[in-house]
Amino acid sequence: TIGKSTMGLSLGCARCHHHKFDPVTMEDYYGLYGYFASTQYPHAGTEHQKDRSDMPSIAVPAKLASHMESNLAWAVSDKTEVGDAALHITGDPSKKGDKVPRGFLGFITQGPAKIADSDSGRLELAKWIASKENPLTARVMVNRVWQAYFGTGLSMTVEDFGTQGEPPTHPELLDWLAVDLMAKKWNVKSFLKDLVMSAAYRQDGK
Repeated sequence: TIGKSTMGLSLGCARCHHHKFDPVTMEDYYGLYGYFASTQYPHAGTEHQKDRSDMPSIAVPAKLASHMESNLAWAVSDKTEVGDAALHITGDPSKKGDKVPRGFLGFITQGPAKIADSDSGRLELAKWIASKENPLTARVMVNRVWQAYFGTGLSMTVEDFGTQGEPPTHPELLDWLAVDLMAKKWNVKSFLKDLVMSAAYRQDGK
């Protein structure tokens, strides 16, 4: 979900083997997996267990409890024990390999992430996803916005920017829009204003 939604990459197959088409390794997959394995979720998250469980224990003043109840029901927190996850050989969780340091996609950023021993690293992951160091997120976002307003994305495969996806029809425009969005500090309102006031948007579609 993280891969497709934010970076336009299908990462799931790297659970069992190196990606056959894109430069994503099993180490990349389990480096990302470590963030979520270090996270406690308040909801079931599986089709076999429908009811939410493992509610985080948070001290809340009585006068605020009623207002925060619905938000706490969906809050996530770090597990008591956090750390790197082991690689699952052929994707089998019963066959553990060496532990893989939590990190990012190696073909973009090499090396482990700098994470405090007591933290899951979710914050570091979120910052990396939305950083200028990651060239994919802004491009995926502006492509989705373009699709919503023009009917078709600059790349028609909005969830696949990999080698199996459709290349953008106007790559220079996609790059320019991505840089512009980041320059606007991810201000979507300002980005949309410029988009709908552009000559391209005001052209007759017939």
